[in-house]
Amino acid sequence: LIDSGANNNFIDPELAKQWRLPLKPLSKTTKIRNADGSTNNAKNYVDIEFTTDRQNQTIKATVTKLGQPRLILGTPWLQNANPEINWKNKTISLDR
Repeated sequence: LIDSGANNNFIDPELAKQWRLPLKPLSKTTKIRNADGSTNNAKNYVDIEFTTDRQNQTIKATVTKLGQPRLILGTPWLQNANPEINWKNKTISLDR
């Protein structure tokens, strides 16, 4: 899920485990408020490496219980990727 209202990138611990991503400790425990108003304490993050058409990228995602969706790309990713969003065609382009 791409979410401009999310102040960070987040990944569910089950997805991090499935993708075999090593957990790294956050410098301090962080309280995460979910969209439904519930809260979680996050202690770890992961680095997710992926490739788009022409770029290798690494994003830092805080590990927290999400359920569905299991990955949220928030404002840090949006600011870095600066995707072109075509609302009429419902497409996102990363080729800038």
